[in-house]
Amino acid sequence: MKKIFPILATLLMAITSLGSFSQSDVWNMQLASGQRGQTSVTAENKCLARHLFDLAKSEDMNWFQFSDRTRLNLAAGEKKPVRARIDTTGLEVGVYEGRLTLRCADCASEPGCAEETLPLRLKVVWSVAGVQSIQPNQFIAQQILALLDAASPAEIENTVRALEAAHNLRRILITPMPSISGVAALFTILDLRAVAAVVAAVQADPRVLIAQPNFVYSTAAQTGSKRPSKNSPNEFDSLQYGLAKIRADAVHSQATGKGIKVAVLDTGVDFNHPCLRGRVKEMKSFIEGDNDFRDVHGTMVAGVIAARRAVGPVRGVAPDAEIISVKVCKPRSKNSIEADATSHTLAQGLDFAITKSANIINLSLGGPRDPIVSQLVRAAFARKIALVAAAGNGGPGASPVYPAAISKVIAVSAIDVRDQLYSMASRGGYIDLAAPGVDILSAQPENRYNLLTGTSMAAPHVSGVAALILQLKPDLSAGEIKTLLESTARDLGAAGKDDSFGSGCVDALRATEAIASARARN
Repeated sequence: MKKIFPILATLLMAITSLGSFSQSDVWNMQLASGQRGQTSVTAENKCLARHLFDLAKSEDMNWFQFSDRTRLNLAAGEKKPVRARIDTTGLEVGVYEGRLTLRCADCASEPGCAEETLPLRLKVVWSVAGVQSIQPNQFIAQQILALLDAASPAEIENTVRALEAAHNLRRILITPMPSISGVAALFTILDLRAVAAVVAAVQADPRVLIAQPNFVYSTAAQTGSKRPSKNSPNEFDSLQYGLAKIRADAVHSQATGKGIKVAVLDTGVDFNHPCLRGRVKEMKSFIEGDNDFRDVHGTMVAGVIAARRAVGPVRGVAPDAEIISVKVCKPRSKNSIEADATSHTLAQGLDFAITKSANIINLSLGGPRDPIVSQLVRAAFARKIALVAAAGNGGPGASPVYPAAISKVIAVSAIDVRDQLYSMASRGGYIDLAAPGVDILSAQPENRYNLLTGTSMAAPHVSGVAALILQLKPDLSAGEIKTLLESTARDLGAAGKDDSFGSGCVDALRATEAIASARARN
């Protein structure tokens, strides 16, 4: 019989010391973002003879690297430490999991020599510089958001009470996050301490997985430069250049998005609008006290994706897609295009979309880097859910916009009818694709139609194309969808992928032809 015991040496960067473990234990480690540490794991041969053992880590543990050889020749009863490095460079603040496995290389089939596995959890916390760099205008004053491990209601209550007492906090709302096996706890700070200081104190608490400010997100659109006439079908047709530019209309004989669920995390979607009637299959609001879904921004985003031409002048990219309207943004005033979400509302919306098995999540909004949102993005990606986000309207030189700048998300910039980049579009290496986003005609509440401009309008064009190709090939993973759309895009700007257009304008026809070609080869 063999055993694997972690003996965690605190050599660098204060990784938590644990000692020995039983097979049901989790090896918990903590390290600040951008730092490196050293540790070791000890393997022991408890068989009665000498054996070869292999020590291995799971493939997703890029942050954990062995420093010593992992093929071990151990005599009976012999123990051998194996050194390893922990490196959080490039990792978001958050929780990362993996496992170590010890198996006998020359007697694995013997009953007494079964493979043993040790679960690992790395808690990456804010560095001092990272916390101090957070700007006051990026979050809600006097609030912090903490992610806790899922537990029984009594255990969660005890943890929340302990945090309130230890850190002078008062709970606002406690929300289960089943998609990431956690609980989000939103607190008010009861004194005048800076939010960054409270985050630094709370994240050190072993009961907390992630602590952060309650960040603010904003929608990414403005009123178009044109105004459609009230009764002019020909004008409506002339304004709808988007479908032809991405060649979605050429694909509708093969696919219309039928059976594909697109979660629109936004303001509400007017489900009674003629163009969208029957397309909105489910609705949920995470804005306290606001269950009115007749909002401008979300309705116009949904119209780009799934408006049905048979009952109105607007044509959606995927007219048979099913919309899940998830209200995470509150309009700044009645009938306002501009709206805001917070980390807490967005996290709830992402968790809802994941648990409802959405195929695609459209995020026509943006804000700062957000650890809990990133955790949920990784959870969605692991479940093959494609995430499409507006790349931002900050103009040249603006900071990257999240969640678009998360590598697993498809970040979409905006172009006009002449393939020119929208003047206020953000630039950067995170841009993946471009799509029509200037003067885009779509449905507006109260049976009206209007034009919006911005990357908010570009993102749903890509979400619609993703719905088309998923109907044709439902087994595509989120990563495969992103790769397919980038590889079949129509190149714009500098040759190859660039910081303005990404890989180019999304092209529905090229994407579907690539699927057909792959089928023919197989």
